[in-house]
Amino acid sequence: LVASLLGAVLGAPQVAIAAEDPQVRVFQRKPFLRRERVELAPWVGMTVNDALIQHYYSGLGVSYHISEQLAVGISGAKAYGDETALYEKVQGDFALNPVVSKVEWFGTAEASYALAYGKFILFNSLLVHLDTSAVGGVGVTGTSAGSSAVTFDAGVFQRFFLSRWLTL
Repeated sequence: LVASLLGAVLGAPQVAIAAEDPQVRVFQRKPFLRRERVELAPWVGMTVNDALIQHYYSGLGVSYHISEQLAVGISGAKAYGDETALYEKVQGDFALNPVVSKVEWFGTAEASYALAYGKFILFNSLLVHLDTSAVGGVGVTGTSAGSSAVTFDAGVFQRFFLSRWLTL
């Protein structure tokens, strides 16, 4: 009695016996380790900040995980650009032919660092592991004008581990 009172005052955890709920809940560890693994990541994207040209991208990234938190890799993409309705309106209203340079491809060398790792239960049965990572890199972008430019990329992304070999 004295030990349980002292534990309650000091904030020590107490063991409770649940007679009604015999189910034991266990939190699993990570299903795999990323250290020394290679990751292939196909992706698609689009630009949202160009009023005259809408770009769509399809690309692939390859990363090597040096440790559980740190990875290095390369990524590249092919771009597909289309003129927007505003481009055609500028041509028609002002009798102008705006000079635009479409992105055709880009490639970057990147490093990423896993900032946080967690897990949650989906539909009270499926345990999903996730992490949040920051990425940054430098590379080259090629345009339809035949020129190339230095490219920098930076971002934060969320990864959901659906199985030992598949992430979203």
